[in-house]
Amino acid sequence: MQIDAISPVINSFRMKPLSTPIFMLPNGVNEFDLINVEGIYYFAYDDHETTQLASSTTLAGLENAPRTTPRPAGHYPSILFDGTSWHLWVWEETCSNHYVADSFNGIYVFHDALPAGYTDLHVRRLSNGIYYAAYKDNTTLPSRVGVMTARDPGGPWLNLGLCFSELGQSAVHSAEEADPAIFDADGQFFLVFSGFDGINQRVLISQIDGDTGKAITPPMTVANPPAGQTKVFNGVYLREDGQPDRIYVAENTTLPNIPGGWEYVEAGTAPEDAYRPEDVARVTFDTVTPVDISNGVPVSLSGNATPTANGLVFSASNEGAFGIASSSNLNDFGVVVEFTIGDLPANGNFALITRISTRNSATQPIIGLWLTATGQLYCEIKKAGNSGPLTGYWNINLQTGQRYGVSLHRIGTAVTGQVNAQTYFTGTFEGPLEGLEEWTLGNQAGRFTNPSQPFTGTIHRFAAVSGPLFASDA
Repeated sequence: MQIDAISPVINSFRMKPLSTPIFMLPNGVNEFDLINVEGIYYFAYDDHETTQLASSTTLAGLENAPRTTPRPAGHYPSILFDGTSWHLWVWEETCSNHYVADSFNGIYVFHDALPAGYTDLHVRRLSNGIYYAAYKDNTTLPSRVGVMTARDPGGPWLNLGLCFSELGQSAVHSAEEADPAIFDADGQFFLVFSGFDGINQRVLISQIDGDTGKAITPPMTVANPPAGQTKVFNGVYLREDGQPDRIYVAENTTLPNIPGGWEYVEAGTAPEDAYRPEDVARVTFDTVTPVDISNGVPVSLSGNATPTANGLVFSASNEGAFGIASSSNLNDFGVVVEFTIGDLPANGNFALITRISTRNSATQPIIGLWLTATGQLYCEIKKAGNSGPLTGYWNINLQTGQRYGVSLHRIGTAVTGQVNAQTYFTGTFEGPLEGLEEWTLGNQAGRFTNPSQPFTGTIHRFAAVSGPLFASDA
């Protein structure tokens, strides 16, 4: 399915701040579920030791509301009220078990067990009358999220499989997928889940096909870890009459006896920026904290690289910026970077301007652009294993103190390099680029300290797209 524009629902959560905690609990809110039935909030959460249930007419009131423990060995709860009965799913030892009760705090009686290895269950009845159970498959390595459907909360369940089996995993969720929650709004279906990139875990959202359960848009960040932390997780969507939509999240360590918060991201006016669904990366550096709007992840800065109103300033070696590529596999592509050169590198050296690659692997796929001591540009395009490379020097010598707009793009097999909309390089490159994980600018070669020769100057903007470059990027 081709997506021509970002969903208004996703756009309403894009680039929105994480709230201050509604409350803090001694053991944190490990994983949870939240619903509102006739003005009462019902809250089920795992405190690292067991699942607890609480209810209140206000969100803040959940902090000190009386607790019940329906299943002492239960973890990772999901709750549902079908109009008559209450349903509770909890993980117990090897599988998620389904229990039913006449009241929220009532005695829960075993009903059925779901397939072994399917944890982090989240069950909802959506507007099409079908029950959806989003799950984390612990039998895969790394873990992946999937969806099952049923006509009744007690099953039988039809497994639609893993959500990203067709779209693939971008680097932002390549190391793990967990804590899925499913919902529909305004006629569209969505999956909120926790994505781990190997260093940070954040809450992401993708649009999915309600019939197949497959993701049809790359994930967009809903919540990044707060400053000084590496983890925020377990997003749950809630829509209430007369209130902005919210996605509630947990924010605490994975250890017991460590206070942790429970907070939310609130939907609002869509940001006015140049985001497009085809973006692999899109950054401007005229803010104090630059963000890659292709996925909502803050840009990582190294050394003394300084964002200013004019762009990102590099004054010495070991300075740069890097982020997570929003698409791992590319066929047609376009990369554009606008910069001003401070000083040319020394004879025989190359200064890295930009590259999209894996995380510093010797056999990486790569799209790279460097500056030589004479002001020439040099590019490399390589597949995994360094196969089928296209390399070459561009027929131009750039000058210090001048501002240039440089683009490198491929349509079909034809590759073109341009400076200020004039062509200075052509070549051919066949086959897809697979396994891309990050983009980098300047001297910092991604997540590892491996600087190239110093690039000095200012990078004013950077974008990469899957497909042809847009006219506004030229």
